[in-house]
Amino acid sequence: MTIQRKYSLPNCTLLLEGLTEGTNNAHTDVRPLLSMLLVNAECDFPNSNYPILTGGRDFLESLVRAVSGYAQEFFESSASPRGT
Repeated sequence: MTIQRKYSLPNCTLLLEGLTEGTNNAHTDVRPLLSMLLVNAECDFPNSNYPILTGGRDFLESLVRAVSGYAQEFFESSASPRGT
């Protein structure tokens, strides 16, 4: 079964498309897991002139590593005392 997940933030939107393992007949109130295969990932910056960034699983994993590293560096620098 093909499913989509859309995550919206003020400055970007992440759309994931993939396949899931069958249906969740036992848990109809639970969203199906995107567990088998990521088919497409798109990252859009609606308030800018940049095009949509798109790719597959490798793209998404690289995007996660880059954003995680940036966030880690940002929080480490904001936690250190100024003027040292």
